[in-house]
Amino acid sequence: MAVDWDALVLAPCMAAFGEPVSISWDGGAALTIPDAVFDRQHVEIQFPDGRAPLSGWHPVLGIRAAALPDGVSPRQLDRVVVRDEEFQVVDVQPDGAGHILLILATP
Repeated sequence: MAVDWDALVLAPCMAAFGEPVSISWDGGAALTIPDAVFDRQHVEIQFPDGRAPLSGWHPVLGIRAAALPDGVSPRQLDRVVVRDEEFQVVDVQPDGAGHILLILATP
């Protein structure tokens, strides 16, 4: 029997830790997703010459595939508004179990 990851894990986690966000598709109206998880993911940049690495962050947004209308999926260059701040989607990383991680950047 297959495990329903969305019902058992994703939906409860997003309900507990999520917040509303708006996603705009090119040529389409904005869609509000009630439970998305916004975070600032740590990034470390290593130099080939052995210098100390640089450390920073980039914004990411986790959403449930089930929160999207049928036939709609996020793409690069889509716009996301979180906490009154606008971002652009630079990468879309679905995990195959119903969660989609959007790598964001400021436009």
